Amino acid sequence: MPEMLSIEVQPRTVSGKKVKSLRRQGVVPGVIYGHDVSLRAVQMEERGVDRFLARLGGSSLFSVRVSGEDAPRPAIIRAVQRDILTQRVTHVDFLQVSLSERIRSHVPVVFVGEAPAVSAGVGEVVHGIPSLEVECLPTELPSAITVDIGGLAQVDDTITVGDLQLPAGVVVHAAAEQMVARVVAERAIEEEETPVEVVEAPPEVEVIVERKAKERRERTDQES
Repeated sequence: MPEMLSIEVQPRTVSGKKVKSLRRQGVVPGVIYGHDVSLRAVQMEERGVDRFLARLGGSSLFSVRVSGEDAPRPAIIRAVQRDILTQRVTHVDFLQVSLSERIRSHVPVVFVGEAPAVSAGVGEVVHGIPSLEVECLPTELPSAITVDIGGLAQVDDTITVGDLQLPAGVVVHAAAEQMVARVVAERAIEEEETPVEVVEAPPEVEVIVERKAKERRERTDQES
């Protein structure tokens, strides 16, 4: 397995309303949970979290090194909470995974290339989806799905989910006919394009064999 990014965290004993005091000190609270894993409360320096998230990108596998533990934990970002005004990170959920168990994750779609239809003034390219749900082993999880729009030359030329070239071992959970990108005449853009809500939090990831981690966290680590 190739070398992964890693983040250093410390065990956390503060919980509930007292967590606010950690944030005032530049410390971000978090939790680690997952299949066959006891929930572990942790904390980390805010500056370190910001640097790590900037380097990580997408929905990539990495390791969490908990101070005092011998072995690192393979994990994926489950959720990042941010202050609505300052956008500072206020909480991080780490989902520990088994490298031998398949997971589901929403992976961002990245468009590359230039559509001949645009350069020729024929029309514009409408993007249909910002992300796709995929299933694979954690070690096979792509940070993004790249879509080359270089073949879109005429109005109504379309790329669907079924046209995508996925990495080996990766299965997409979406209808093959679902539109990913399409060329529309400029006058039709407003009618054809569907607004997409921008979600800044990392993609949600779920271990297929264990779907109750979130409920365990909500019962055991209620934080204000």
